[in-house]
Amino acid sequence: MKNHSFISKILIFFTIFFVFMLPPVLQVTIKQDTFVEWNFSYSILFTAISMSLLLYIYSDLIKIREDKISLFSKLACSLSSLCFLLIISVMINFLHIEGTEIAVQPPSTFPSICICLINFLLSAFCEEVLYRFYAPELLFNIFENKIGKKAAFLISEAFVCVMFALGHRYAGIPAIINSILGYAILRINIKKTTSITMNTLVHFIYNLIQLFC
Repeated sequence: MKNHSFISKILIFFTIFFVFMLPPVLQVTIKQDTFVEWNFSYSILFTAISMSLLLYIYSDLIKIREDKISLFSKLACSLSSLCFLLIISVMINFLHIEGTEIAVQPPSTFPSICICLINFLLSAFCEEVLYRFYAPELLFNIFENKIGKKAAFLISEAFVCVMFALGHRYAGIPAIINSILGYAILRINIKKTTSITMNTLVHFIYNLIQLFC
């Protein structure tokens, strides 16, 4: 682990928490034209730049084992994760759990499609760095020597999972359930592949399928 002091880790975490993790939880509704009028999001761009810096600073939180994990294994694991995510989505839709109606209109022109792809890709990258990499790994790193690895694991995963799920409560109960299960699947995937790139691609493709299908 790089020599990050305990104080610096705490200060950076609280900054990230209040700037990037808490606002989605407090957001009860979203603009009705969010998934209708496809405009480039500068807020997502700012978040992506911030997450890139965070990834650079704390890149050692996940031990990279490139020599032990083949590209084929990463692709196979990621494809399996994508399939599980889609199966869960279909099952939730099949149960007809009442949720919040959100207007969705896929982009139809070339510029709007490009903007949609960029927004979705940046958004997927941000969520993977923040919720599947930085937050759970840092909290575990902070607590493991104080309360033990098992307790640190349970607390860090539960806290981040709840924050991620509540960040989707604007879409109702189905979205919260989907977020909890999706969090678990993508966390397992990143632990097995140690790849932000693979997780981002899985998340990105899943969101596109949800939008266009």
